[in-house]
Amino acid sequence: MTYSISFRKKASVEYLHSLIWYEERSLQAANHFVHAVKEALDRVAINPHQFRNTYQHFYEIGLKRYPFAII
Repeated sequence: MTYSISFRKKASVEYLHSLIWYEERSLQAANHFVHAVKEALDRVAINPHQFRNTYQHFYEIGLKRYPFAII
């Protein structure tokens, strides 16, 4: 079973700001950032409960090579 993923408005804004920040510095870094987010979201959609339970029913996965976490 695969879960659906949705962004809260604040998370969408933070993602877009971060993507722009990386694009201004390096297109390669921006592409890797998009890939890291997609990879993490794909893993969460498959089994969200395999990650660290940070608070009540919120689970957290860190991004590879980037200082962000998806909750």
